[in-house]
Amino acid sequence: MKITLFALLILLFFISCSSEKETQSNTDAIQISNSKNQETRNNFVEINQKQVNLQKKKIKKRIEKDSIFIVKFEKLNIKFVSSDIENGREEFEKFYKDSIKINSGLGENFENKSFEIIQKDSSIANVEVFESYQTSLGVSDEGAHLDLLNWKHFNSEWQKLSVKKNSFISKEYSKKESELFPKVSTKQILEAVSIEYGGEENKFTERAKNCKNANDYPCSVMINRFNFKIVVTDKDGSKTNYFILINLPMGC
Repeated sequence: MKITLFALLILLFFISCSSEKETQSNTDAIQISNSKNQETRNNFVEINQKQVNLQKKKIKKRIEKDSIFIVKFEKLNIKFVSSDIENGREEFEKFYKDSIKINSGLGENFENKSFEIIQKDSSIANVEVFESYQTSLGVSDEGAHLDLLNWKHFNSEWQKLSVKKNSFISKEYSKKESELFPKVSTKQILEAVSIEYGGEENKFTERAKNCKNANDYPCSVMINRFNFKIVVTDKDGSKTNYFILINLPMGC
């Protein structure tokens, strides 16, 4: 009986030790897991911070690339800042009699942009600025894009801009305004695409068959040009009109 009781006590001792070891093992495992989770969180924060810093550098680099452009007319100059103009610098060294065409890159947006008026002639009594825009239709094929720039357009009416302290800000247009276009049928769109390709069948012909109207995918309408008219009135009442026409890329 004594031997049995002694054996029972030994068994209980081993069970107790085993339980303590298991508890300690579980505690250690939890600590290791927490440590790994913390390390993962730290790594994530570090990676995220690096991405933020990289993005800041890209933004700073893009801002540093902004350049001043001056359009030179006889009686005045128009000055603006841009980061993506395709015209050569030499084109901004010339004097323009009445109009200039500027080609904008994909990285530029001429909505809500500030322009400065630099008056050169003392005969100027007043300067007024008007803006209009033009839309064109494009056909998309995944990444590729066919722009029907030589076809139909919607041309808006001239709208007067506010000129304050010899500067003006271009308008900002709604999605509805930028999608305005003459009413066209699928047949007309197909004919326009065919003419653009010299009458040959092409991938855009197949895509255009799905367009029920100008704004039905894969067809779409976008603003492809901003027009600025600067009206200079001299003290003797005579007027001179200058035009800045800015072409926008619609797609690839």
